[in-house]
Amino acid sequence: MGLRKGGVDLSLFVDNLTNSRDLLSRGHDAVGGSLYYEQSYRPRTIGLTLQYRQ
Repeated sequence: MGLRKGGVDLSLFVDNLTNSRDLLSRGHDAVGGSLYYEQSYRPRTIGLTLQYRQ
């Protein structure tokens, strides 16, 4: 969501709005390896950007 007026551009953004933690993948380091990992969405992130252009 954003607003642009004159040279000012203001934007609000949200990544992963619902804070989903669904499992995307699962794996391990190598054949016979003992390191296992799981990958999911990154946590909810909320941010604001402001730009000014002449």
